[in-house]
This record gives sequence, structure tokens and C-alpha cells, in this order.
Amino acid sequence: MTDVSTNATRTRARPQSQQDYVSATALAQWLDCSRQYLRSIEAQGVIERKPQGFALQPTIVRYVKFLRRERTISSRAEADSALATAKTEMLQLRIAEKCRALIPEARWTKPWTPSPAP
Repeated sequence: MTDVSTNATRTRARPQSQQDYVSATALAQWLDCSRQYLRSIEAQGVIERKPQGFALQPTIVRYVKFLRRERTISSRAEADSALATAKTEMLQLRIAEKCRALIPEARWTKPWTPSPAP
């Protein structure tokens, strides 16, 4: 058994055999999600159900780690997508420049005339 100390109080961590186990419904309320979502993340191996139910504290820790990992992956994917979009736009501009399609031909072949002074 390990000791966990705080400034104000001294508490002891519970041994593995005394953990709180909760049902899928209770865990869904704790995590603010649906039971269907719990089944899906359980199938992915994010959380683990034991015969007694879900161990509350380890399940919450694993779920938070999963959310952090997903956030990192999604932000990286978003940045990769933005970079690919920027590269595509740059390539399209270069092609248009080579084809002289950036300015309509009628505009650059017509002689320039100054506008009248106000």
C-alpha cells in the first residue's frame, strides 16, 4: 500500500482489492457520454470492464489519456491538412503564372490610357 500525503490531511491510497467499481450507466454519467460510446471505446481497448464492472479511478485516468492523445493526433492532422492546402494553392498560382492566366488577356493587350484628372 502506498501513502499519499497532502498539506492539510494525510490519506492512504486504497489497495487494488478495495477499488470502487461502477456500472456502465454510472460511468457514462461520470464521463458525460452515452453507454453506446462507452461500448465503442471499450471495443477500442481504451477502457476495460471487469466482472465487477468498471474500476472507477483507473478507467477515468485511461479515458483522460485517450482524450489527450486524440487531441494531439487531431491537431497534427489539421496542421497537415492546412499545409497540403497551402501547397496546392501555391502550385496552382505557379501554373497560372506560367500559363499567363493570372491577368485576363484583354486587360494586358489593351493599351493603357490614363484616367481623366478630377
